[in-house]
Amino acid sequence: MAKSEVALLRERLELEHRACVWALMALNSGTAKHRFITARFRHMDACCKRLSALVGEEETTTTLCEVFDGKQSHTADEQPSSPKKEMER
Repeated sequence: MAKSEVALLRERLELEHRACVWALMALNSGTAKHRFITARFRHMDACCKRLSALVGEEETTTTLCEVFDGKQSHTADEQPSSPKKEMER
């Protein structure tokens, strides 16, 4: 069954946020890491703008807060097993 656009946007927000957290915890540092995190936040911004157009700013804010708090929308069966697999999605 196909996921709704809202569900896909929320999933993308979760993946981008998780990638930022992993990048912050990585042993490497410097400009490349900063660019990577900046790119992830730009992707999150685009997702938030689209989500806001679909469900409104209040629901988008609630969704974003849930993502930042680590409340995931998908089940353990649907979670990829590695960061690399997540980034390939």
